[in-house]
Amino acid sequence: MSNLEFLLIQQALKYNQLPLIFWGIDNGFLDGIVDELKAHYRVIEANNKNVRRDVAFFLTHTKEVKTTMEKIDTEIGEAMQTGPGNARVAATVSVPPAEKINCAASPYLKSGMAIRRNQLNKSFQKFAGRFTAFMEPLIAATLNEAYKMETAGQAIHFAHEAIEMHGGNGYIEDFVTPRLLRDAQVLTVWEGTANILGLEVLRLMRKFKVHDIFIGMMREKINQLQAGTWLSAGLEQLEETCRFVMEAKEESVQTYHCKKVARQMAKIYESVTALEDALAGQRQKWIAEAYLRLAWHDPLAIDPEMAFVKHFEEVVMEKVPANEGN
Repeated sequence: MSNLEFLLIQQALKYNQLPLIFWGIDNGFLDGIVDELKAHYRVIEANNKNVRRDVAFFLTHTKEVKTTMEKIDTEIGEAMQTGPGNARVAATVSVPPAEKINCAASPYLKSGMAIRRNQLNKSFQKFAGRFTAFMEPLIAATLNEAYKMETAGQAIHFAHEAIEMHGGNGYIEDFVTPRLLRDAQVLTVWEGTANILGLEVLRLMRKFKVHDIFIGMMREKINQLQAGTWLSAGLEQLEETCRFVMEAKEESVQTYHCKKVARQMAKIYESVTALEDALAGQRQKWIAEAYLRLAWHDPLAIDPEMAFVKHFEEVVMEKVPANEGN
């Protein structure tokens, strides 16, 4: 994707797509919200008046209770002096009842505003769809640069492995493997040197924040696939590296680490792709297990399961296991 195409995408995001978040909002829409809020606040004002009235009643009520209790206290004192036969006390014990404070409910925020909220939710969904449509090419461009770097290095490695597997025959010029190794060397130049590809990934990170989108996409896929601790730890490492790179003030620090970011992205995406492919069948599952161990396991650690050769016949030779052939 050319710089001009990236520029066009950026302009579209800025000027064409962001207004979609307010889709359906016109003068009538805003007037409706204003009217509903006015009606809502009329109810609030009425409730305030009721509260003020009831508070005033409460003060009056309190004064009446105070006066009544003082009168009762006086009469009790007089009764104690004149004798227990005085019956006026029972007749004067009368406390006026309190009124319950009633506040009206506002239906506007429950019904009218709910409709507006649904309209805004639809607007956000449309905006999210458009935003995803424009971000997918950016993610593809980022992975394209990362995979150029990754596959060029892998081609050299596998061509070398092919020569080693064939021994002396693989080394002689009459055999095909020396030519494969020689041709593979040009990929790191023809497809772009690792430095150039890493700088392109860094440019996309600076300009479009593609690392945040990529990490979010991979985290969602990893959670869906229940990938386990290896990929989760790898994603956290990538997130930490990206945060360090983007917060670095010196450009030399960013350019020094950009190749590492690209390789981490490629490694995580390869792992997720392998897990998705593993859903197709048992053979793909064995391949995914072997790849994940190769990508994330310490190569110097003991492998009691011998994952790389455990299912060699079924994976490489594509032989059907005995229990499946019956």
